[in-house]
Amino acid sequence: MPWHFLRRYIKALRQIPSDGVPGTAPVVFSVGTAKVGTVICFESTYPNLARDLVRDGAQLLVVSTNNASFRRSPAARQHMAMSQLRAVEEGRTVLHAAISGITAVIDPAGRIVTKTSLFEHAVVRRTVPLGDGLTPYARFGDAIELGIAGLGAFAAIAANAGMVGRRREKRFAAVEEEIWGGEEMLRRAIQQREAAARTGASGAAAEGEPGDPSTSTEGGGP
Repeated sequence: MPWHFLRRYIKALRQIPSDGVPGTAPVVFSVGTAKVGTVICFESTYPNLARDLVRDGAQLLVVSTNNASFRRSPAARQHMAMSQLRAVEEGRTVLHAAISGITAVIDPAGRIVTKTSLFEHAVVRRTVPLGDGLTPYARFGDAIELGIAGLGAFAAIAANAGMVGRRREKRFAAVEEEIWGGEEMLRRAIQQREAAARTGASGAAAEGEPGDPSTSTEGGGP
């Protein structure tokens, strides 16, 4: 509890039955012949904490929690779902022990072997396997996820670049076609003007030629 000295002045604080200090590292407990790693409450939502326990030799994971303050909201079910993820990631049985429920035994494949309901008085007894060895996630952690995400991002960027390149090629092709079409129209217009000019010049030349003397009727006779 912070500001511990306030207990001397605030009577209500003296009702706190115990105090504690934060630990410095995850601890794997020896329970009989088993090595047990424990996380408290929503620490189970942090994959790295469970991973550290397994890498330190935990054969079984225990999540101890009190979700009573969430009443019958989806929070308790979501919390248990997080424990299922930890079981799959680490390849370990997870005992999800909640004072107010849901309490469950989850196998290394993430399947719920047995569970209680919310706010149900019950005791769960089950024989569970102890895990050995390390899963890929326990070995490499988030590097796998980051690698997959990186490959996905690279593929998306490459696909987008290809689409942009194809759009540019189509646009350039359309511009070239438009330019070629304009040049062709201009060439035809010039040819038409030249042809019209030649036709006009031929007609003018025909009108301006002098008549044949042998056929001309102009001028006086002898």
